[in-house]
Amino acid sequence: MEFNGDWDLTPTACADTDGLTRVRIADNKLQYYEWGGDIVSAHSEGDGSVRIDLDWWSIDDTDAHEQPIIRRRAGKLSLSPHRSALQIAIEDEATSYVRCPGAPQ
Repeated sequence: MEFNGDWDLTPTACADTDGLTRVRIADNKLQYYEWGGDIVSAHSEGDGSVRIDLDWWSIDDTDAHEQPIIRRRAGKLSLSPHRSALQIAIEDEATSYVRCPGAPQ
């Protein structure tokens, strides 16, 4: 998948070893610092973007046993023509990222 790799808000953030704003896309998963999701379906839009459905979890949304509650979320991944920038929109909340050095292209 051309979206695979590590992405962050800025090139400087890519160098931060804590990676609090980083997202990793690999193995059909989006993994953030405290939340993430499994990609359960993906459909190409024909313009280089992909509509996705995620089984989404967050450490802020837990059950009585403090286990994350899995919720289905809709999203969209849009890659720039040079594959150096990515926009991730989950339920219409969009964030732009840059590809971190060393990430696959």
